[in-house]
Amino acid sequence: MKKSKKSLLIPALSVLLLVAAAAAGTIITFLRPLFDVDKVYKAWDTIQNQFETLEAARSDENGFVAPDDLPALLDELEERAASYMDQGLITEYTREDTGIFMRLSGGVGYLYSPQLEDVMSGSSVRTVSNTAGLSDDPIANTSNILWTDRGDWRGQILTIEPYTTDYGMLGNYLLGGRSPDKSAAQIARSLSDYYTFSEDDNWDSFTYEQGARLGNHSVIVWYGHGDYISKYGPVLGSSLKSNKENIAKYDRQLFGAYDRAEMVITGDYISLTPYYFEDKIPDDSLNGSLIYLANCSSARDDRLAQVFIDKGAKLVVGNSYTINTRYNLYMMTDFLSALTEQYEDGTYKTAEDALAYAKSENGDQDGVIFSYGAQVLLTY
Repeated sequence: MKKSKKSLLIPALSVLLLVAAAAAGTIITFLRPLFDVDKVYKAWDTIQNQFETLEAARSDENGFVAPDDLPALLDELEERAASYMDQGLITEYTREDTGIFMRLSGGVGYLYSPQLEDVMSGSSVRTVSNTAGLSDDPIANTSNILWTDRGDWRGQILTIEPYTTDYGMLGNYLLGGRSPDKSAAQIARSLSDYYTFSEDDNWDSFTYEQGARLGNHSVIVWYGHGDYISKYGPVLGSSLKSNKENIAKYDRQLFGAYDRAEMVITGDYISLTPYYFEDKIPDDSLNGSLIYLANCSSARDDRLAQVFIDKGAKLVVGNSYTINTRYNLYMMTDFLSALTEQYEDGTYKTAEDALAYAKSENGDQDGVIFSYGAQVLLTY
């Protein structure tokens, strides 16, 4: 029987596909050796030192940049970034609200943000509607986020504080007598039939490997530094330092898939992008949970919040921009405290009620004269 041209093409196409697959495997095999840790670290160290010198010239005696001086400093940093392109230290850069984001020549993302006093990260001055992100579902908006019939099962509360030794945060803990741990303990006391908070769920650091343990918690309170990168969205600071050892250890997460990188360098520490949480949190492991991201710009857009919602969370609370440290702490603690309070008819405050109460105590935003006009937002 005479074979058709179509049938003759099938073996040929199969061979081509096998060859292509083999070539792709070869490329992947050689991709890791192409990652030059020394080159990446040297580029980062050079830029970090030079940027710090420019920043120091505009800093006060305590090493902080005033809000009014920030735009001019970012102009200088952006101009210097352009020269790094010519030198081959970086391959691209963008100006962000909080600093300059660059792609180092080794393929690693790096955000430099100047130090600003009494805030959780870099800078931005803008006001966002406090209803942004609210669902049109009236049930979701009026039901209490904590008070649900859980039967005999008790939900676990998790607190994450990667920077407990940061003097700015520690000072507010001591002066105000407030902390994420105290808020978690209050919920566990007030709703003891429904929630527990143990020492095992009191994390004073956060590293890459802990991500898989985020699931199966009913309340997660993350209080730490954060930032915003237009390429990735909100990023959360970890306890991992930006040293050569960690750059080598996490090269795949920093470099292996740049457009979907799980980690980026942010100054002296490594931060985690939404892709990290998307990969590490088990599917459906946060069903009905409350996530409070007390970090700068954690709700600047919904990319990070949406990851938690996709994993099952009922509500994500975050901040619209760079936020004042004290305001952030007090809004968080007052919001969580309000959720445990009952009205005369025995019902509990909804998330909107709790947010309204926290704002009545601390203001609608963190101030535009002495701070950056950040607001706490709810995302369903």
